[in-house]
Amino acid sequence: SIRTINKESIQGAPVRLLTVSRLVERKGHDRVLEALATLSESFNLEYHIVGKGPVHKQLLDQVELLKLNNVVFHGFVPDTRLHELSAQSDVFVMPIKEDPFDKEGFGMVFLEAALHGVPSITSKISGVDEAVLHEQTGLLIETDFELIGALKRLLGDSDYRQSLGRAAQDRANNEFARDVQLSKLKSILYE
Repeated sequence: SIRTINKESIQGAPVRLLTVSRLVERKGHDRVLEALATLSESFNLEYHIVGKGPVHKQLLDQVELLKLNNVVFHGFVPDTRLHELSAQSDVFVMPIKEDPFDKEGFGMVFLEAALHGVPSITSKISGVDEAVLHEQTGLLIETDFELIGALKRLLGDSDYRQSLGRAAQDRANNEFARDVQLSKLKSILYE
C-alpha cells in the first residue's frame, strides 16, 4: 500500500530517506518513524520503505498513530525501480538492532545506496561498520538520541550530506569494484 504525501505544509523539495530491507523488527523501521515524528515539524522530508515482512501492519499502525503523512510503503520492487528510488534518495537509513540469533551481515544495501551517491545512517555494529565508514561515507549511531542527531545533521546540511555521498560513491566504485574484489580473492586463493 502507498501513503499519500502532503507536501503543501512545508515549502521546498523534500529530503528523501530510504530503507530497503525485510520488514522485521531488528531493521529499525520503527525507530526511524519515531524520529520522523520528532523531525517532521522542522524538516520537509519523505520516508520511503522498500520491502515486505511480518511487521508491515505494525509499521502501518505506527504511521497512523504518529499521524505521519510523509511515509511511502513500496513493498517489493523490481531492480530497475529500486535503482530509481535509490537515485532519487538523499539518505539511506537503517538503524539495525542487535539480535543474538538473527545477525546482520556485511550490508550490501549500504553499498547499493552508495553507488547512487547516497550516504547512510546505520548502527555501529560488526559487519555494517565495514560497509559504512563513520563520518566518511555515512554516520554510525548507537542510540535513538544519536539517530535523531544524525538525521538532523544530514537533513540540515546538504553540503555535508553530498560530501559523504560522493565519498560513499567513490568507495563503492573503487574499493568494491568487481575487478578489485576478484584480485583480492585471487591473491588469497593462489598463494
